[in-house]
Amino acid sequence: MVLPRPTSLLYVHSPCRSFRSADQLLLDVPKTRRKLRGDRAFAVAGPNLWNALALQVRQASSLSSFKSKLKTHFFSLALEPI
Repeated sequence: MVLPRPTSLLYVHSPCRSFRSADQLLLDVPKTRRKLRGDRAFAVAGPNLWNALALQVRQASSLSSFKSKLKTHFFSLALEPI
């Protein structure tokens, strides 16, 4: 059984019209018919998680700066008052 490469499951969101979200590095989230299994698939869960990140994390210029900004983002979420 040959598994598809994860990069072949991700597509950059490119709207047909000019929106403010065009420059936010978003990924397309495919529609699913099954709520339980479909939403947990990598092709759906990956883009959902990526799109939920802050813009400054998504715009990181290198892997090391992405890791640093991601860690800072998660710490700020954890320390947010309820």
